Amino acid sequence: MLLDRHWRSLPEEWRRVKSATPSAPILRSSARCAAIWIGHVLVPCGICELARPFRQTLFAGFLFGRIVELAPVTPVTLESEFADLLKLVANERDRALVARYFGWDGQGIRTLQLVGDDFRMTRERVRQICSGTLSELKGANPCTPVLGKVLAFIEQHLPAPVADIESRLCASGLTAAMFRLEGIIHAAEIFGRKPEVAIRNTTGGRIALPREAAQSASLILEVARRTVRHCGAATISDVLANLRSAGSRNSDQIIVRMLGTQADFRWLDESGGWFWFYPTTNNRLLVRIRKVMAVARRINVSELHRAVSSDRRLQGSCPPKRVLLALCAQLSWCHIESESCVVATPPPPVEEVLSKSERSLVQILENHGDAILARDLKGFCAREGIDQSTLWYLVSSSPIIVRRAYGVYVLVGVSTDSGIIESLLPPLRRTSVLLDYGWHTDGQLWLGFKLSQGMIRNGVFGVPTAMRRFLHGEYALLASDECKIGTLVMTDNAAWGLGPFFRRRCEPGQLLVIRFNLTSHVARLHLEGEDLLDEFRSLRARHVP
Repeated sequence: MLLDRHWRSLPEEWRRVKSATPSAPILRSSARCAAIWIGHVLVPCGICELARPFRQTLFAGFLFGRIVELAPVTPVTLESEFADLLKLVANERDRALVARYFGWDGQGIRTLQLVGDDFRMTRERVRQICSGTLSELKGANPCTPVLGKVLAFIEQHLPAPVADIESRLCASGLTAAMFRLEGIIHAAEIFGRKPEVAIRNTTGGRIALPREAAQSASLILEVARRTVRHCGAATISDVLANLRSAGSRNSDQIIVRMLGTQADFRWLDESGGWFWFYPTTNNRLLVRIRKVMAVARRINVSELHRAVSSDRRLQGSCPPKRVLLALCAQLSWCHIESESCVVATPPPPVEEVLSKSERSLVQILENHGDAILARDLKGFCAREGIDQSTLWYLVSSSPIIVRRAYGVYVLVGVSTDSGIIESLLPPLRRTSVLLDYGWHTDGQLWLGFKLSQGMIRNGVFGVPTAMRRFLHGEYALLASDECKIGTLVMTDNAAWGLGPFFRRRCEPGQLLVIRFNLTSHVARLHLEGEDLLDEFRSLRARHVP
């Protein structure tokens, strides 16, 4: 309405300007009228700059100078543009009501119930007022140049956190204060525009992103967070591979931009693509670091890396030492000394991070010297109520205990003299490791071994002569729980590749049964007692296939 009035009055004011002198009061008011019109329409649309070369024919020189001076004096913001549009509503209270419902007050869209409660009206009355105003706005087909500039500004900065875009709009002068994007998007839809922006609520907060990327954005963030929870830290390549396996095609640039919208996103090694989310919960790597630091307080990063990667679920996915060091440097309760030593200040409370069995294990190791033999550890744990299965789980998975040699254990971070370790080791003697072999009733071949120190040390075993013609090539190596360990390589008389399995802290004297599926080339490892070997012997096939 205001713009229409200026448009109709401009020809008349122009005639008055031409017949007046530069010093006449009417000239000042007319020039100001033209300047206001220019400021509302021509300047936002860029027409003022286009008209500059024709100032001698279109404008009097003194008038054009006044317009150029006065137009910037009245900055046009989104709030003032919305205020001009709402002047068609006669009642000032109704203007405020409509602005609040549409989100034009900068506070976001509200429901009919909330607006009715604020203005003490029924929802139906609020709907009637807003519906009537909406019909008038659409019928007037108003010019909204500032809204167009705001939408273009938003699209140039996508994707980004919503709070960042709102603050940038305010800093650029397009809005007078923080203005919620939901109100801007709703206004664009009212006037028939199609904003290419969507808002999504994520774990890291509200983010604004291109509309075509809105569907894949949720999947990208979900996959990235799930990968970090499982491995502690992840790379962009890991996320990209997991997305492709889920059927989503995205470039690494899009993934980086989407991750950058999360407030808790942190780079660990940007050149290598390593990142994580901090602070975070249910992070497997961080849980193991806290356990180690509760016991050691101060530890070299190499030993910390060995301790946290002892969990078979982290084997192959534990970050390298440089990334682990960068992760510890970002923890509020850790700091780095001498570029390779991690120090906890203060250390995590033992009662909070260690289980009851782990606390008992720490007490046993602290009370019985720097190192302890496995058989002695077994006896001490039995007195503390720790059964054998729990003990073997702790020594094979817990990061707080380290095996310095076969059958010799120490607490993580404890420096032990090598002479003490050697004095505890029994003399090495040759033993027969192959106990039996045969064919299972399901057509699979099996070998039974009694582990020796030599076999555990080098991870190599001999192939029986009668089975050499059946066993050759490479076999996928699986544990009894179907977890992939590595690859077993078979030659004419020997096989190797059991090192990763033995690193799970197998002990001399344990029975190992390897079952071979000759069709799928899969070898399954079973580490059990005498009962398992007796079971395989009882199911021995009568004839060789």
